[in-house]
Amino acid sequence: MEQYIDNDTQRPTPATESAVDPTAVRHAIRAYGEQIIQQELQYAFSRLRVHGTLMPEQRRVVNKMATAILDEVLSSPESILENPSRYDTKTIRTAVDLFSPDQ
Repeated sequence: MEQYIDNDTQRPTPATESAVDPTAVRHAIRAYGEQIIQQELQYAFSRLRVHGTLMPEQRRVVNKMATAILDEVLSSPESILENPSRYDTKTIRTAVDLFSPDQ
C-alpha cells in the first residue's frame, strides 16, 4: 500500500484511504471471525459431549459467550475501519495487518 500522509495532521489522505477499502476489510474480518467461532464451538461442543449432553439452553449460553468474545476482540479494529479519517495511517495499517484474514 502506498503511503500518502498529510504532514501537518499525520492523517491519511484520500489516496491512502482508497488504497485499503475499510468496508471490505471489516466484512472480511467479521466473516473470518464467524468462521473461527463455528470451528471453536464445534470443538468445544465435542469436548463437552465427553462429559454428558448439553441442554439447548447451555448451548445457547456458550454460543452467546463466543459471540460476545468475538464482538469484543473485533470492536477496536472495526471502529478504526469505520472511521479511518480519525486515525493515522500507521494505526489503520496495523488494524488491517493484525486482523485482515487476507494477511
